[in-house]
Amino acid sequence: MKVTVIGAGEMGRGIALVFAQYGNQVTLEDAYREQLDRALKYVDENIAKMTERGIIKSDESPAIRERIKVSSSLEESVAGAELVVEAVPEIVELKQDIFKKLDELS
Repeated sequence: MKVTVIGAGEMGRGIALVFAQYGNQVTLEDAYREQLDRALKYVDENIAKMTERGIIKSDESPAIRERIKVSSSLEESVAGAELVVEAVPEIVELKQDIFKKLDELS
């Protein structure tokens, strides 16, 4: 399944990792490049921890990481997505803006 996770903070990056771990292609979208960089670092560190602990096999690690792409473009991120998960901060105006944009893109 092609999944888009909007918001690369604590929740979004964790959600993206779990979807990728279970074989889904994931696009992690955030307006801030720094947040995407932190999210990728988190993903890499957690894949390494899961491998060390035997949660995932070492030969699965690269495939999991390759399933996660990042983008700062909402339009590109949701194109072709079968599931969109909103994981932005709990700011009502921000969430309303995201859903308005998603509605316009659908």
